[in-house]
Amino acid sequence: MFDYRVCNAPDSDIFLRQCKALEKNIPDLKKSEILIDIDGSQIAVYFKDGKKVTVHNSYYVGAVYIQSEFDLITFFPTKERCDK
Repeated sequence: MFDYRVCNAPDSDIFLRQCKALEKNIPDLKKSEILIDIDGSQIAVYFKDGKKVTVHNSYYVGAVYIQSEFDLITFFPTKERCDK
C-alpha cells in the first residue's frame, strides 16, 4: 500500500483538485464514487487494472491524503505541496 499526504488539513477544494489531477494524469483510471462520512469527510474511490486508489478529505485525521495499491509517483513528474 502506498500512502501520500497531500495537505495537513482537511480542505474540500484541495480534495477536488487532487481528484481532477489523478483523473487527468493517470490513463484508464475509473472513477467509482465519492462517499461522504457522517462528519462530512469525503472519500473518492478509483480503480485501475483491478487496483484501488482512494482520495480522502478527512476531518477525523485532519488531512487530505491518498491511499493506493500502486505507486502514483510515476504519473506525476513533480510534487506539489500544500503548506497550510
